[in-house]
Amino acid sequence: MSAEPTPQEPGDRPPEEPAKPEPAKAGKEPPAEKARAETSREIEDEDGELDLPLRERMAAEDEERHLREANLRDLYGEAPRAGRDAIAGSAYRVRSGNIYHADRIFFGGKGEEGRGGVVHLAPSQRELLNRVHVRTVSCGRLAELLRDEPVVALRGGRGSGRRDTGWMALLGFRRTEGTPVGWVRDSVNPLDLTGEELDEKGGYVLDVTGRAWTRASADGLFQHLAAVAAVRNARIVVLVDQGFPGVVSAVDHDAPPPGQVFERWLSWELDGAAPVDVTAHDGVQEHLKEGCALADAVQLAKDVAEALRGGGGLDNALAGQPRRLRAQVCALLSPEHDVRRRCFLLGVAVLNELPSVTITRAALRLTEILADPDHVLVDPESWDALSEWVSYAQASQVPDEHGQGSRIRLSRSSMASVVLEVAWQEHPTIREALLAWLGRLCEHPDQAVRIKAAHAIGRLATYDFDVIDGEFLRRWSVSGRTRDHWLAAWAIEAALLSPHVVPRLLDRLREWAAGSAAKQAIVARAYGLGVGVEQIDRALPALRQIALRSSRPTTQDAVSRTLMEIYGPGTASKILSELAEWAVGGHPGLRRTAALALTRLASGVENDTCRLLLTEFTGEEHGWAREHLVTLWGNALRCGLFARRPTGVTGSPIRAAWDVFAEWVANWGTTPGVRPVVEAVFEAAGHHHLRGPLRFHLRHWYLRRIVDIPLYHRLDHHMKRTEGS
Repeated sequence: MSAEPTPQEPGDRPPEEPAKPEPAKAGKEPPAEKARAETSREIEDEDGELDLPLRERMAAEDEERHLREANLRDLYGEAPRAGRDAIAGSAYRVRSGNIYHADRIFFGGKGEEGRGGVVHLAPSQRELLNRVHVRTVSCGRLAELLRDEPVVALRGGRGSGRRDTGWMALLGFRRTEGTPVGWVRDSVNPLDLTGEELDEKGGYVLDVTGRAWTRASADGLFQHLAAVAAVRNARIVVLVDQGFPGVVSAVDHDAPPPGQVFERWLSWELDGAAPVDVTAHDGVQEHLKEGCALADAVQLAKDVAEALRGGGGLDNALAGQPRRLRAQVCALLSPEHDVRRRCFLLGVAVLNELPSVTITRAALRLTEILADPDHVLVDPESWDALSEWVSYAQASQVPDEHGQGSRIRLSRSSMASVVLEVAWQEHPTIREALLAWLGRLCEHPDQAVRIKAAHAIGRLATYDFDVIDGEFLRRWSVSGRTRDHWLAAWAIEAALLSPHVVPRLLDRLREWAAGSAAKQAIVARAYGLGVGVEQIDRALPALRQIALRSSRPTTQDAVSRTLMEIYGPGTASKILSELAEWAVGGHPGLRRTAALALTRLASGVENDTCRLLLTEFTGEEHGWAREHLVTLWGNALRCGLFARRPTGVTGSPIRAAWDVFAEWVANWGTTPGVRPVVEAVFEAAGHHHLRGPLRFHLRHWYLRRIVDIPLYHRLDHHMKRTEGS
C-alpha cells in the first residue's frame, strides 16, 4: 500500500471519495418489511420536515419546544416563579420538562433514580417534606402498623396529601437518615414488581387509586407486595381510594387542615415565620375555609410569598386563586353577555399571546359556527372596538417583538384553562361547535395555532376522554398526513398531565406502537413530548419496535428526535446502550435511526450544548461511554456516505453526520471530552470500513483549515497503525 501524500498547501485537491460498495450484513429485512414500506408511501411529509438541513430543523424544534412548554403552563397552571423550587398538587405544574400531578407532590426538584421502576426522595425533598408536612392522626397510626406489617393501605381521596403522609410515616418508622424512601412509578404494574428493584430496608409509596384491576384482585395484589417487601425487609404504603375492598392492614387518611398547610408552606417560602396579619387576613381565611384543596392552599402560599417579596399586597394574589377565578369566568361566559365577546374570550384562552389578528379572526369564526344559519351576526353599520373585547377578556395588547402588529395576552395566564373548563362543563350546548372550531384551528397554516389548538383538545380529553378520542385521536390515527400525527402527539402531551387519563393513554401508546404506520408515527412523536422520560422503560422498546417495522425516513427522524428529547442524566446510559445495539445490528432501519439520533445528540459542540462529551459522564462511566460513542460514530459516518451506507437503508445519506463530526475534530484541542473519542474513531476506521472516507475528509478538513498539519498527521497515524489489524 502506498503512503498517503502529505498536504503541503491549501491549493491541493483532495482525492475522489472511494465508492466501493460495502458487503451486505448478515441481518435480513423482516418478511413484512417490504409490504409495510409500500403502505408507508401513503403517508406524506406535506410540511417538508426533512427538506431543511438538520441544523435548521433543530433550531425550529427548539422554538417549538419553548412554545409548547409555555402553552402547557397556561393550560395547567403557572410554573414556579420566585421562591424555592417546590411544586404541589392538583393545579398541575410544568417546569423544565418535568410533570407534576395531583397527589404527587415532588419537593425540591427531581427524585433520585433507583432500580427499575423505583425513585428515591432526594435529600432536599426530605428537608422540605419535614418542614411543610402537617402531622395527623392517620400518619401516626400508619407508622405504628408499619412496624409489624410490610404492606399497609392508606385510604383517601386524590389531592388529600396521602402521599406525603405515607412518606412521613415511612421516614418516622425507619428513623434513619440514610434509609431509602421514595415511590414506585405509575408505569409499573405492581404485580410485576420484584424484590431486586427494592432497597434493603427501603420504604415506598405505591399509588393504585382508580385502577379497576386492583379492585378485582386486591388479595392477590397485597399478598404479592408483602412477599416482595419481605425479600428486602422493606415497607410499602399503598394509596387506595375510599371504595377499595377491605384489606387486613389499612388506615383511613385524615387530610390536614388547609390553614395549617398554608401556614407551613408560607413559612418555607419566606424562610421564616408566617406573618400573623397575613394568616389572619379575611380574604386568606375565606379562601382556606372548609373544602379548599390542599394544592390550592399550597399555591396560595406561593403566590402570597411572591407578592410579599415584591412589595405588593394580598388582593392580587387572592384574585388569581382557582375558586375566585372560576366564579369570575362563569360570569364572563354567562348568556347575558354579547356572543362575540364570549367567543373572543375563548379565542384568547386557546390562542393566548398570538397576534391580535389571528385571535380576532378565530373568535369571529367561532361566532359563525355558533350562529343560526339565518341569523345575521354582524350589523355592517356597527363596529366593535377591539380594545373593548380585550378589556372584557381581562387581557392586554402588547407590541409584537418583531414589529408585526400587536399580540393579546391574558392578564392571568392561568385563566386559559379555567375558561376551557367552564365552557365545556357549564355550557353543553356549545360543545359540538367548540369541537368543530378547534378542528378548524388544527388546519391553520401557522404551527403555533395548531399546537395551541391540539393542546386545548388534549385538555378537553381530561373532561370527556371518549368524546375527544372519537372526534380527534382515532381520526388522526388513520390519517396519512404527518401534520395529523403531530396534532395527535401534542394532544396526548397535554392530556397526559392529568393523572386520571394517564393509564388509558399509556395503554393506547403501547397498542399503537404495534399498529399501522400512522399509529406508529404518532407514538414515535408522543414519547418525545415529556412522557418518554418518566416512561423510559416503555418508550425504548416501543421506539425499537417502530424503527424495526417502519422504513419511512420521516418516522426514523421522529424516533431520533424523541431519543434526543428524552436523553438526560437519568436516561443517558439506557439510551446510549440501546442505540449502540441498534448500530451494530443487521437491521437497516435501526442503524439509520441510530445514526440520526447520534447526529442530533452530538450537535452543538461549538456552542457548548452538546450532551455526548465524555465530561458529561463520571470517571467510572468513561470506558463504556467511549466504547458506545465510537460504535455510534462509526455507524453514523457510514450512513452519511453515498456509496457505503448499510445495505437496504432507505432515505438520503445523513451528510450532517460528517458535518457534526467535523465540528468534533475542529474542537480537538479546546473542548474537553472530544479528543479521546475522535482518536478512537480514527483508530477503529478499519473495523468500520471508514479508512478511505476518513482520509478523504481529513484532507478536505485540512484544505478548509479545520485541522492543521500536526493534527492531520496525528489522526492519519491513528489509522495507519491499525491497518494491519
